[in-house]
Amino acid sequence: MRRKLLATCSETIAVVSSNKRSKSEISEQCEEIIPENTTMELQQTVQGAKNEKSVDDSKLEMVKSVTAVKMNRKMVALFISYNGFGYLGMQFNSGFKTIEGELLEAICKAGAISEENKFQLGQLKFQRTSKTDKGVSAVRQIVSLKMDVLKDYLEGINSFLPPQIRIFRILRVTQSFNGKHFCSSRFYNYVSPTFAFAPTYEQTYEGYRIDKSTMDRLERVLSIFKGTHNFHNYTSAVKAKDPSCNRYIINVKTGVPFVDQKTNLEFVSIHLQGQSFMLHQIRKMVGITIAVMKNFAKEEIISRSFKLDTIETPKAPSLGLMLDKQEFNGYNSKFGKDGIHEEIEWDSLEKEVVEFRDNYIYPQVIEQEADSKSMFTWLGNLKKHNFVDIPDQSNKQTDQQICEESNQESGDSTKSKLTEEDK
Repeated sequence: MRRKLLATCSETIAVVSSNKRSKSEISEQCEEIIPENTTMELQQTVQGAKNEKSVDDSKLEMVKSVTAVKMNRKMVALFISYNGFGYLGMQFNSGFKTIEGELLEAICKAGAISEENKFQLGQLKFQRTSKTDKGVSAVRQIVSLKMDVLKDYLEGINSFLPPQIRIFRILRVTQSFNGKHFCSSRFYNYVSPTFAFAPTYEQTYEGYRIDKSTMDRLERVLSIFKGTHNFHNYTSAVKAKDPSCNRYIINVKTGVPFVDQKTNLEFVSIHLQGQSFMLHQIRKMVGITIAVMKNFAKEEIISRSFKLDTIETPKAPSLGLMLDKQEFNGYNSKFGKDGIHEEIEWDSLEKEVVEFRDNYIYPQVIEQEADSKSMFTWLGNLKKHNFVDIPDQSNKQTDQQICEESNQESGDSTKSKLTEEDK
């Protein structure tokens, strides 16, 4: 064992001795060299070499610091909620205001990660379970990373976060945990004024109240999306025959309509559950649903959009979209009851999370809709589009345009080939 440790120590010192690498690159390579569960012994070996003065002290100190960081860092899952308004999405992007940027800064200030490693996402093994775009919020989101676990950092990290971002729990998970891969399904909500689903454009006004027959029709239209379909018409820059376009929608349903007394607007939530979603997929699903509900297009357009024909589906505003939660059924079944780890679940945090949602997320959606009239303006553009009938099956024009996407509304995220949550 000692021979192996000495070899590891020598290899680590050799890496540190290189002047051609940056400090972060040296630290990352040293971590790869050092085996798990040997850091304490290696520290003692390094101290022995230092006492013998056989190697430069500064190089040994760096090896010692690398092993110390490795010894204390463990993989954890952070249970977070955030209001995405004012942020350019979830994903860290140097020089831009993002949720992850705020999060990493706060974790560093609290002392759970080093200043040098703050934005070294690979070294931290940092992974988000779902991406959210510009302005999109998350009621329940899981991110994972390696950080110090020698003390409880929850209160400290939250003290450095703005009020619209909150961590509710820090949970130790397996060293191999990757939220994106372990996530079995994702839930999204789209909160919209009910006038968006009124049967006629003339009924599009702030005092509109949706009736039971319209709600029943909305449920029926949304049910068309259930199952596995080719969603190439619901994203961008992806070819129709690309296998990644096949997505499984587990469930789509509506919530109970509610009236905001301050604005006199009635809202309804659309709840979507799927294994994963593509970039813009949910907004386009909502957009084409509204077009059908407004009788700008026939219901058949949805079924046809799953075929190889090119149909430019309209993209609803981003304002009402929010990540609701994720499920980790496979992880919980395998590790949640192993006596060492705990299940990844939100039930015990429900009261706090709902309170945060009702104080920081829902009010933002309602106030912004009342002030900017995002949906109302978008519907005005949608009305101008020429939605033609579904062509007869004998018609060979497979690229027949059924509907046009509305002008890009303010607040859209920049185009990307990345999946939305995969969002």
